[in-house]
Amino acid sequence: MTAFTGFVLEFIFWVLLDLIGCGVAQIVLPFITGGKVVIRPLTYNPLRTSQEEFLSRYSIRNGRIELDRGLATLFGLIFSVLVAAAGFLATFAVASLI
Repeated sequence: MTAFTGFVLEFIFWVLLDLIGCGVAQIVLPFITGGKVVIRPLTYNPLRTSQEEFLSRYSIRNGRIELDRGLATLFGLIFSVLVAAAGFLATFAVASLI
C-alpha cells in the first residue's frame, strides 16, 4: 500500500466518522434539549453578530446554545457508543432470560 492510498483511506475514515457523529448530534441534541442546543451551521460568520463565546466551542445567541461542529461530533460519537453498548448489554440480558 502506497502512502497516497493510506492517506486516502485515512481521510475517508475521518470524514465518515465526522459525518456519523455530527449527523447523530444534529438529530439527538435538539430532541433531548427541546431545541435549546443546536449545531452551528456551516455558513457561520463570527463577525455577523456580537456573541458570548467560550474558546469558540459554543456561542449563546437568541437563547440557544450553538455548538461547534467538532464538539457536536464528539457528543454524537459518545452518544452512539453509549447506545451501542446499551444494545449489546440488553442482548445479553434477554439471552440470559431464555
